[in-house]
Amino acid sequence: KKREITRVVYPGLPSHPQHDLAASQQKDFGTIVTIELAEQFTVNDFLNGLNIFKVSPSLGCVESLAAPVDLFYGGLLSEENKVIAEITKQTIRLSIGIENIEDLKSDLNKAIKSL
Repeated sequence: KKREITRVVYPGLPSHPQHDLAASQQKDFGTIVTIELAEQFTVNDFLNGLNIFKVSPSLGCVESLAAPVDLFYGGLLSEENKVIAEITKQTIRLSIGIENIEDLKSDLNKAIKSL
């Protein structure tokens, strides 16, 4: 079975290394989720498979957005700092908007299946 997503970073997940700290400091965990695509897939193919999520460098909107992190922000960091921040060419940051959650899940699943 191919595994398209190799990592999900979200403090709301109990598996996140700082989940307990985030839970003690925040009422909720926010709407930003970071995913890492497996190396054999391209970020462009994933982004092209999305319909509801829009590609944008902004994350402050009511619409759901997807940002290829290295392309939009990676140029601001040295290679060493990218390693520290765990940013690769496969990193995508998702900002979850106010659309219907089932529609968003369907959109993400469709993009994953398009890989």
